Amino acid sequence: MVYLRSIKRYRPFLVIVLVVLAGLLIFQLLYLIRRPVSVAPSAATINLALRSVSDKLLTSERRFTQRIRPVKQLSLSTYRVQLDAPISYYVLDSLVKTEFRSHAILAPFELAVYDHRFDSLLFGNLYADGIRSEGTPVCLGREQIRVPMDFTAKFYEHTTEAATMADAWWLVLLNGLLITGVAYCLMLTNRKEEKSVVTDASQVYALGSLAYDFANQQITSKAGVVELTYKEAKLLKLFCVNQNQVISRDAIQKAIWEDEGYFVGRSMDVFISRLRKLLREDPAVSIVTIHGVGYKLSVSS
Repeated sequence: MVYLRSIKRYRPFLVIVLVVLAGLLIFQLLYLIRRPVSVAPSAATINLALRSVSDKLLTSERRFTQRIRPVKQLSLSTYRVQLDAPISYYVLDSLVKTEFRSHAILAPFELAVYDHRFDSLLFGNLYADGIRSEGTPVCLGREQIRVPMDFTAKFYEHTTEAATMADAWWLVLLNGLLITGVAYCLMLTNRKEEKSVVTDASQVYALGSLAYDFANQQITSKAGVVELTYKEAKLLKLFCVNQNQVISRDAIQKAIWEDEGYFVGRSMDVFISRLRKLLREDPAVSIVTIHGVGYKLSVSS
């Protein structure tokens, strides 16, 4: 009970903490959902995309039957295509972005065109943000020579954001646990203290000049012994454990009738009336009605 009271003192603060933590959790979830995650394309995906680019480049040059040479992987991040045909810089630039987009290749890359005869650089374009960027072209717009050409696609190594996702999920989990703990403390403050004291192990209670034996369901007075029904005995024990304390009708209903699955409001009034008659032997003991709230067992010393 003391613990519950101490929690109630900090209830406004706990509510604020709960709202803040819930806001942080929602923000983190939205951040994870909206966060772009770069996935490194596989060599097979890049190979297919570059072969598709080669096919369309040769078609644009009306070389419908020319053989498409295999894509050479020069390193982990660099691929080279030999066309043996002239290349339009504009067409190449457009086709690469189209094919990479259709193959979901989003990594930053550098595109370069070489003169196949001398292996000299003729054209280049850097896509620092992958196909999402316009690129930084070199030599685009100048006169183009018509010689057999090769082109390369070099992908820049980058740290994928997916590697840090685990840390973010730990933050979400931690916030979730904190919210659960604060919510549990708030739930405790709403519990009726009466419900926790009904489990008192005492069996005999002194009510002024009366003695109530819960185990035997009897009230002993100067006039004799009166037997109680089980429901009357259970209700009287609830009042005895909480002498001189107001017990709400809801708390009484939960403690006495909750297990039955149904309850008629008039039933409580009937049992209260019966107990009042049984306790009238001692004027110092009475069940007082607190209008709009519940009842209180008043025991005068």
